Amino acid sequence: MSSLEVNFRLEKERGLVSSDPDMEEIVIKEPSADNRRMYSPTQFLLFGMAGCTSGDVISILGKMRQTYTGFRVKVKAEREEEHPKVVKWADIHFMFDGDLDKDKVRKAINLSLTKYCSVSILAIRGGTDLRYSLTINGQEIDKEKKPDPSLA
Repeated sequence: MSSLEVNFRLEKERGLVSSDPDMEEIVIKEPSADNRRMYSPTQFLLFGMAGCTSGDVISILGKMRQTYTGFRVKVKAEREEEHPKVVKWADIHFMFDGDLDKDKVRKAINLSLTKYCSVSILAIRGGTDLRYSLTINGQEIDKEKKPDPSLA
């Protein structure tokens, strides 16, 4: 089992500031700081899902010898209105440019979201209705599809 640790301190004007000298500094929005330019903890969850699955997908596509010239991700989500304001649903939109086999990209995404990406799997287990969308060279391939282990 591997262990993880994060450290932060409260800076009233900024928010929650990471305090590990060996890592890049991040700042998380904290309500008393009222800094609208900082990301909230829930937005960091979305970053975590997108970053985790993106790393998987890029690695898997490399093993499949799929090349791309551009890659972007956009995550949209909606939270519950009442506390706890958990993420009700999220759509991770993968956007690629390049000469890619759409079925191989779809397989890589489904492998990540159903087998490898611990952050996304944790969100699903917590009740988030997680979907993905796929665009290749500006063409919509999949829109808000549920991850499917049979495609992995």
